[in-house]
Amino acid sequence: LRLIGLDHPKGLIFDEVYYAQDAHAMLSHGVEWNATSDGSAYVAHPPFGKWIIAAGEGLLGFDETGWRISAVVAGVVGVAILVRLVRRLTGSTLLGGTAGLLLAVEGSHFVLSRTSLLDIFLATLLLAAMYCLVRDRDWRRAGWLASMEDGLDPVRERPRLGVPRWRVATAVLLGLAMSTKWSALWFIILCIVLLIVWDWRLRVDAGAAKP
Repeated sequence: LRLIGLDHPKGLIFDEVYYAQDAHAMLSHGVEWNATSDGSAYVAHPPFGKWIIAAGEGLLGFDETGWRISAVVAGVVGVAILVRLVRRLTGSTLLGGTAGLLLAVEGSHFVLSRTSLLDIFLATLLLAAMYCLVRDRDWRRAGWLASMEDGLDPVRERPRLGVPRWRVATAVLLGLAMSTKWSALWFIILCIVLLIVWDWRLRVDAGAAKP
């Protein structure tokens, strides 16, 4: 659905005037560039999202399809991530599929998935970060349970869980979101709060003396 008529409407629409052209300049100069003054351009947002747009332009050319294709990919990936996230949160394939279907046909997400703006990259990165954070929660719960089954006394000790790969992945994705748009800051704060609350709740449930 997101690929059909991707080159319509023609030309740069809304803030594609900034981001698509900034991305094209970054391919040529490595930074946002103002061709009229032959110097660096005024920059309102960090560069990562524009580099993603630039990847599409480098692959397909500087035209409507080229500067919008990366948004299409991000939108499709976002739908897939939401299916997995809701399925993991609820344990229901039906609910996960329903959430993905609703997002796939939701108007704002559909339009942003076909427009060379930064918001779709931000949304997909934040969804991916939330998925990894939920995976980290589940991994820690499984680790505590396995350790207690092996004789761990949660009142006196904590399990050795190993490298927190899901938590590291969460941090990387949140960092990429922040390097796409500054508004990711509020979601970073939310994820930190969730991480603390979930860790505390886990230790309470396990019976730790000082959760």
